[in-house]
Amino acid sequence: MTKKWTQTVIFIVAVVSGVLNYDGLSSLVAPDDWWLKSVCAMTGVAVALSLSLFWNWAFETLPDLKSRSKRIVGWLVVWTGLSLIVSLSSYWNVASLTRSEIDRLAERAAVERVEYQYNLAVRSIQKSRSVASDISSLHSDTLTLQEMEVSSGGTSASAGEGAISNTMGQVAGRVHSVVKALQASTNKVDQLQSKGDQCLDLLRVTITSGNIDKAGEHLSCVNGVIAQMAGQDVLTSTVRGLENLTAGIVLPANIKTKSQRDIIDGFITESQEKANKIAKSVGQIEQGKLPEPLTLERPNIMRGVLEYWQSILPAIATALGLDLLPLIILMFKTLLRDERDSKDDPRNHWTAVELIDAAKQLKMIDDFPQKPGNRGLDVPDYIDFNPGSIDTNNRGQLGDGCKE
Repeated sequence: MTKKWTQTVIFIVAVVSGVLNYDGLSSLVAPDDWWLKSVCAMTGVAVALSLSLFWNWAFETLPDLKSRSKRIVGWLVVWTGLSLIVSLSSYWNVASLTRSEIDRLAERAAVERVEYQYNLAVRSIQKSRSVASDISSLHSDTLTLQEMEVSSGGTSASAGEGAISNTMGQVAGRVHSVVKALQASTNKVDQLQSKGDQCLDLLRVTITSGNIDKAGEHLSCVNGVIAQMAGQDVLTSTVRGLENLTAGIVLPANIKTKSQRDIIDGFITESQEKANKIAKSVGQIEQGKLPEPLTLERPNIMRGVLEYWQSILPAIATALGLDLLPLIILMFKTLLRDERDSKDDPRNHWTAVELIDAAKQLKMIDDFPQKPGNRGLDVPDYIDFNPGSIDTNNRGQLGDGCKE
């Protein structure tokens, strides 16, 4: 590669790096802040000029260094400058090349985070469904006992409505209230979940299309659904209703015998024990902590490069290759110069085959017959071209006076 081509490549690389540096830096500046944008532009120009000057000096100096110590110092200087280039210029090159991709990855991560938190809230609320069957069974058992007492005197051996059936009816009514409250909360959660699913689908669509404003509206919808789900507090209200199932039961005034009183007390105690058992199982259900309101925020470009580097490896390789290209050319040029210089010292650098070939060619030159000169010319054996050595007494006698 000629010097002109080398300088052209260095110039193009420097200009491209300068432009990318400007674009990366300006991404941190507000769109209407023209002063900082001009500072970013001047920084990009400075980067381009610095890179061009650095690499031109490296190409002018390093390949011509013969001393080992100077060559080592030269390479140390190059690598030091290169480390600064990679840590600064290459970083902003990456930021410029990957800005759109980082935004896309960040938005996708935001959607995944919203989906996770939303599903966590739904699962936390839906855990109340696991105890609905137990409470319904308690209600059915209580109603069955009441009907048996009325129809055949199942517990008192005296059919018909009375104090015992009245008490059983009160307990059955309270269990039914718990069942109704649980069912109402479940239906409300189902409605909220349906609404949340729609908002989440719209959020995905708007994020994919890049409409951040609309995405914010749909995210607010999801946050509202989560907040309303948190307000249901289904498990806590269910536990409270079961633990206070028989509290405040009004005993009928028509209790006539101690036997009736014992039957009623036993029924109330047994019903409360069953309710407490269900309440204990409900209380053991782990209630997930509902998330704080979620937000869609565009990540800082510097943090985005560090956070999503595995997904932007091609862009990182491109940015590094752009700044490392002059180094590779410099290595080739230095190796080529060393190879040319080594030809001047064949004993140390030539291979055995090259030495044998050179010896054969030298022998061929020595064995080549020489064409004899023209002996007819009157040429003296020696001519002294120094005028001061000519004997003035023998001037004109060139033939004899010039012989030793």
